[in-house]
Amino acid sequence: MSDSTAQIYVGISTYNRLEYLRKMASSLSRTENLETCEVRVHDDTSSELSRNDLEQFFPFSQRIFCHDTNLGASGNMHRIFQDVMETPCEYVLLSDADLIFHPSWISVATEVLTETQGVLSLYNSVRHPILNHEFLGGHQVVEKASLGGAGVIIARRHIEKILKSVPLTRDWDWDWSRYFVESDITQYALKESLVQHIGISGEHSNGVNFDYGLNFYPVDSADTRLTIEVFQELLLIKDHILETTNNDWRNSQSFKIGNTFVRPYVWLRNLIRRS
Repeated sequence: MSDSTAQIYVGISTYNRLEYLRKMASSLSRTENLETCEVRVHDDTSSELSRNDLEQFFPFSQRIFCHDTNLGASGNMHRIFQDVMETPCEYVLLSDADLIFHPSWISVATEVLTETQGVLSLYNSVRHPILNHEFLGGHQVVEKASLGGAGVIIARRHIEKILKSVPLTRDWDWDWSRYFVESDITQYALKESLVQHIGISGEHSNGVNFDYGLNFYPVDSADTRLTIEVFQELLLIKDHILETTNNDWRNSQSFKIGNTFVRPYVWLRNLIRRS
């Protein structure tokens, strides 16, 4: 897909985490009509990944950038925003290396975005409070008090203003989310996530507090397996986590996902029934 016709710029931020990235790339490749997007990879000086690795994982990408210096998560996101402005794309979708995608995310996002103010997350994170429920473009959405960077789609006009108005900090995604609040721009997320987080450890999860997309229902066996593997990995490290924290959850046999305690076997049973 040429820059001249793509509407959505898919900005993929990578830094090591090879196995997660392999799964993420496989999931993204199964997106319906992905060829209508401008897919660009921004690698933040990975030591575990080479350009050749990235080219093998993302043969459908239009550009792969390997930075000379480590910018950090916020700095890499800032670089993606700058690069979006070098293309005619109307929207950017931000993606981390540890996400998987529902195949229909492009069509659903297109239907909903026209009824928003240009901000829509495909990831209904448990960590960001819900303010209201609505229907937009024939789909259930929730108004959020804030949004993180993972799985969010932002209109070009907002990106331009963010680059001019919001100074780069370590918590830049929280900063531009506050900018939306201050600018009276409603931040929506799809009630049924079309993006899911599979990273057990990293910036958004530490094995105890786990960021998770609500109501994500895989439609193929590959993503169902990936989703189940996440919870199996949590179960395997559960005892170690409990031994190294002051939180006594052993009796409850539950995990904290966002602000909610979840009984893993009940969750796993419901996932299998829906998939």
